[in-house]
Amino acid sequence: MKNPIRLAEWSIGKVILVLWILFSLVYVGNSLWNGVLLRVYQAGRSEGVKNAVMQSMELAKKCQPVVFSAGGERISLLNSACLQKQAEATPSEGVVESAETEE
Repeated sequence: MKNPIRLAEWSIGKVILVLWILFSLVYVGNSLWNGVLLRVYQAGRSEGVKNAVMQSMELAKKCQPVVFSAGGERISLLNSACLQKQAEATPSEGVVESAETEE
């Protein structure tokens, strides 16, 4: 069996060319793979944000407080339409205004 790769026929230029082609293929493949991973990450992040907003909107429509927390801080938000409905439903107490006039 003859050796298909004879060192005498392989000049330094051919070796460098083969190594350069292999390096280029690995580099391009890695770049394409990183692009795929980035698109998958961005699609997942976008879907997660959309789901979080939709869930918050559903809670707000039901007049339930929506609690957000970040960096150790918590905040609770309530739909302003619910506050208006509650104010309209609750009979207002008679607020007596002062009859004093400014002189």
